[in-house]
Amino acid sequence: MKEMEAVAGNQQIMEEASVWIIRMDRGDYCVEELIDWMRLSEEHASSLFQLASTWDNTDILCYLSEVFPLQQRKKTMVRPLAVAASLLVAAGVSFLLLSDSPVSGIQGPTETADATRYSADYETAIGEHSTVNLPDGSAIVLNTDTKISVEFTDQQRMVTLPSGEAHFEVAHDPDRPLSVTAGNKIVEAVGTAFSVELLREGEITVIVTEGKVIVRDNIQQPQSYPDALLEEVIPLSRGEMFFLSENDEEVSPVSGEDIAQALSWRQGNLVFKGESLKYAIEEINRYTKIKIRISDQDLEQVKLAGLFRAGDVDGLLIALQETFQINHKRIGQDLIVLSRD
Repeated sequence: MKEMEAVAGNQQIMEEASVWIIRMDRGDYCVEELIDWMRLSEEHASSLFQLASTWDNTDILCYLSEVFPLQQRKKTMVRPLAVAASLLVAAGVSFLLLSDSPVSGIQGPTETADATRYSADYETAIGEHSTVNLPDGSAIVLNTDTKISVEFTDQQRMVTLPSGEAHFEVAHDPDRPLSVTAGNKIVEAVGTAFSVELLREGEITVIVTEGKVIVRDNIQQPQSYPDALLEEVIPLSRGEMFFLSENDEEVSPVSGEDIAQALSWRQGNLVFKGESLKYAIEEINRYTKIKIRISDQDLEQVKLAGLFRAGDVDGLLIALQETFQINHKRIGQDLIVLSRD
C-alpha cells in the first residue's frame, strides 16, 4: 500500500513540474513561487530539471541552473518514461503505448547440437515493436513494420533487413562477424551496438551506439553477399551516423541526445525537437494504419516539439488542435486530413 502511495506521490510531483515547465515556456509564472515549490523536496527540484532537459526551449534549463543550487538536484534521477508521461499529462493529452507484441516468426529456427547453425524469419506489424534474442547472445529490437531474415553458419552471422528499422546488440565473436544487409549496403560488426533503418525510398541510415562497425557495398544478391567483393569500406565509430539516399552519402557525428531521440521508438515514443509537421506526420504514419494527410501546404512547415506515444492518433490530434489550432476531418476509417478550416 505504501508503494502505491509513493507512486501516486511521484506522479503528482511530475505533473506539477510539467505545469511549471509549460508556464515558464509561456512566461506566465512567479519566480518566488517557483523557487518555493522547488525547495519543498529534492524530488521537486530534480523532477523539474529532468523535464527542462527534455524541453525544446533550452533557455529554461539555463535559467534553472542559475536560480537553483547545483547540489540540490544531483541526487534524484527521474526515469525518462515517467518524465515523458508527465509532460503529456500536463498538456492534457492522453497517449497510448505502442504495442509491444511478440515478434512474429514466419519460419521457425533450426539449430544443430552445437547451436552454431540457425535460420529464422521475423516480422512486426504496423504499430508493433519487439525483441528477438538470438542463440549467440545477440539481441535485435524490431521497430514497426519491419522484416528480418537471420542465418547463422559456422563462419558468419547474417541478417537481411528488406524493410523497416532494427537495433542490434551484437554478442562479441571475432571469428564470426555479424553482417546486416540493407538495400545495397552491408553493415558488419564483431561485437557492438548499432541501428539500421531502410526506408521504402531506398534511404539507409546507420547509427552506431557502441563500438565500431564498417559499412560496405553489397554488390551481389543478398543470398550470396558473404562472398561479395569489397569495394567501398566506410568505418563508423560510436556516435557516428551514416546516411545514404539517391543523391547523397555522408558520415556525420551525432550527439547522445540525438541518438536518444532517434532510438526513442524502443520505448514506444516519438520525440520531435522542432522538426516540420510534414516530417513528423510522415514519421507518425509509420506507426498506425490510420494515415494522416496535410491539406494546407502552409501547415507543412509548422515546427513540432515534444514527446508523443507512437500510434495514438487521437492524442496527436488533440495536441495539434490545442497548440496550433490545426483542425482535422476524418474521411472513412483510414484517413484523417489536417487543415486550418
